[in-house]
Amino acid sequence: MNRLRPLFLLLAGLALSSSLTAQSPHPFPAYTGKALVPVQRVASGRTIHRFFDTSPLSPSGRYLALFRFPQETRSPQPGEVGEVILVDRQTGQERVVAQSRGWEMQLGANVQWGRTDEELYFNDVDTTTWQAFAVQLNPLTGKARRMGGTVFMASPDGTKLATYNLISSRRAQVGYGVVVPKERVIRNDGPVETDGIDVVNTATGTAQRVVT
Repeated sequence: MNRLRPLFLLLAGLALSSSLTAQSPHPFPAYTGKALVPVQRVASGRTIHRFFDTSPLSPSGRYLALFRFPQETRSPQPGEVGEVILVDRQTGQERVVAQSRGWEMQLGANVQWGRTDEELYFNDVDTTTWQAFAVQLNPLTGKARRMGGTVFMASPDGTKLATYNLISSRRAQVGYGVVVPKERVIRNDGPVETDGIDVVNTATGTAQRVVT
């Protein structure tokens, strides 16, 4: 069985690639490097999606939600602006739908889809207070709503956002949170009531702490 696994993975990749190509009437430029399966370039430079466990495809499959770094040679500075990008797979159009100051190099701004193509989530930082928060954006209209907490992972049905302290997390591991001035980063010694894992209700925007 182990010897057959590479073949299964190759066939699965071919099936997915063929599906994406077939759904797009205006194919993106083909990748010209070496590859085992057909590859198409779908975005311009300095652009990523969140992580392997999060699909950049919208619920309908028409759009890709991505994040563009302003640069990729160093860690971000407090208040440095990146861009949330929407790619239309039917037309190949790429456009900036929002800016974010709440990102790092590993996961960008944690851009993720919610329940429909009209619900896109990402992190931002208010540079007047240096408070981090999630944004619920309708990328088709530009209507945005500030959530009562941040986002690390959206639930499959888009009703909840799970998160932790994305500011202080840099003390444990750099790259997965947001960046604020060092004097604003609180250090905890052991469990505290003022920090933990939160769940945000996307309908109300309110956050509830579930673990301290």
